[in-house]
Amino acid sequence: MPDSPPPELSQLLEASATRRDRAWESFVASYHRLLLHVAHRFSTDHDAAMDAFAWILDRLREDDFRRLRASTADGRSEFSTWFVVVARRLCLDWYRAKYGRDRSRTAPSTSDERGTRRRLVDVVGDSIDETRLADAPDAAPDVTLEAVELAEPLHRAIAELEPSERLLTKLRFDDGLSAADIADFLRLPTRLSP
Repeated sequence: MPDSPPPELSQLLEASATRRDRAWESFVASYHRLLLHVAHRFSTDHDAAMDAFAWILDRLREDDFRRLRASTADGRSEFSTWFVVVARRLCLDWYRAKYGRDRSRTAPSTSDERGTRRRLVDVVGDSIDETRLADAPDAAPDVTLEAVELAEPLHRAIAELEPSERLLTKLRFDDGLSAADIADFLRLPTRLSP
């Protein structure tokens, strides 16, 4: 990040309790477009994107702005780049809170169980407790062992990457972003860039 945090962030984090709400409003006014962009890139449905946006704002305010206090100005990237990554991860948290985690990596299923769960939650809405839905049966022990044996060397290789390469790998494979979305979020050049 630049040598110093953006003024809106500094004002928010240094504000007294009586001025904190006004500083928060100023911070949100400065960065709401960026957060809305992330939320809309995550979900094409306007209502879902607005739910994700509200989730992001709520999580940013948690624990006296704990996530925002974690930002450090180290000169390696812009605040907005760091902020997009944080917002994207919060969108994933919102999605997982609503639809559950994708368990297909550890227990392959022949049906589209996750899609079915997502459609069920969308149709029924918030009145259903998706945590009470039956989980897929556990994978056979040999399948689980093979997945662990394959994952260990991969995790070691990823740990040896440079931090920027690990970030790109995480955004692509853990967060499921396309290369074009990653380039757009991190303002990286693409083959399509002029």
